[in-house]
Amino acid sequence: MPIAPEVRIVKVEHGVSAAAAALNRKFAPDSALLRATVDIVWDEVEPLWAISRLEKVLLCFSPTFSRHECRGDEAYHVFLGGDPGDPGTTPASSGSASRRLGPPGPSAHAAAGATEETLASVAVPFDGCLALAHLIEHSVIDFQCAITDQKRCSGVTAAYRRPQGRFDIIFESPVRRLGISCLALAAEWLPSALAGKPLGAPERAILAAARFLYGHPGKTLTAPELAKALCWSARAAERTMSALGEVGYLDVTPCSFNFSGIPEYLLSFE
Repeated sequence: MPIAPEVRIVKVEHGVSAAAAALNRKFAPDSALLRATVDIVWDEVEPLWAISRLEKVLLCFSPTFSRHECRGDEAYHVFLGGDPGDPGTTPASSGSASRRLGPPGPSAHAAAGATEETLASVAVPFDGCLALAHLIEHSVIDFQCAITDQKRCSGVTAAYRRPQGRFDIIFESPVRRLGISCLALAAEWLPSALAGKPLGAPERAILAAARFLYGHPGKTLTAPELAKALCWSARAAERTMSALGEVGYLDVTPCSFNFSGIPEYLLSFE
């Protein structure tokens, strides 16, 4: 039976960082970045196979993954295709994946806190946890672009030497709530996919609803109203809005004037 990784979000910071270009030259100088520190525990004995299978799942879920660019350590380049059994095939992203030479240094600037120390590759065995963190980064980027119609979005993933299994995932994100929610979805969906649960219609519905709601910030909506707007059943809309509430994308508002007792949801960018 496939092993499901444990992904825990330790800390999240959001803001503009003047030092971010040292991590990824594609970062726009005025872009707000979300920096998430995550811990991953995964004892998969064949991580290369598992990561390759996960890449295929993601490509089936969203063909736009095939348009991602990837830099950094070649061993972690993603969506290259090929047979995972071929030693010449390596998994890897629109950002880059690297290993830190030492423990993380002090924050360089602003809330995003890109570290000042150099990121570099070192000769180590393939790290399945780093590869998974890297795919989480790519997934967050893909989800954000699907929701917002961003034309480009860059990111970077770096591994801590200590503690083992800790990573920084840094990516451009115009709105803190949006970035955190996409990160939470990726941290839930990718481990489930590795455990054998496919990504399909329910997950696409969540992104479709998030996209619709992104265009209506500050407006309260009920599940029946969303169902009408998207031609869904009320049950499907309620399930989807509830899921977006669980990852922090939507707030449930007080129902003081809703005599039907139907929850009202609100997307706020404050």
